[in-house]
Amino acid sequence: MGTGRSESRIAPHQPPLPNKSTANVCRNRLRWDDPLRLDEQLTEEERLTRDTAHDYCQSSLQPRVLLAAREERFDREILTEMGSLGLLGSTLPEVYGVATSATSLTA
Repeated sequence: MGTGRSESRIAPHQPPLPNKSTANVCRNRLRWDDPLRLDEQLTEEERLTRDTAHDYCQSSLQPRVLLAAREERFDREILTEMGSLGLLGSTLPEVYGVATSATSLTA
């Protein structure tokens, strides 16, 4: 006599074998490091700007911002450095009547 539970067993999930239709799915899987695949759309100049900004933020900006926040003060030197790296200029294309990232204004 049963205990009220279903006696049928559910087979464990087995992934489908690769074939032509599943090969496409595997190739187009979500990439957690770049889910919108924005990196593929960047030009070489844009990648260089991104990498420069990332390196500056990790090595120099983060510790100083934390310290300035603790001391409740503004570090003006940060803006000067970001300007010298070209990070304060416009990011709009020249077709909109603005300077390109290569000719952007710096502090």
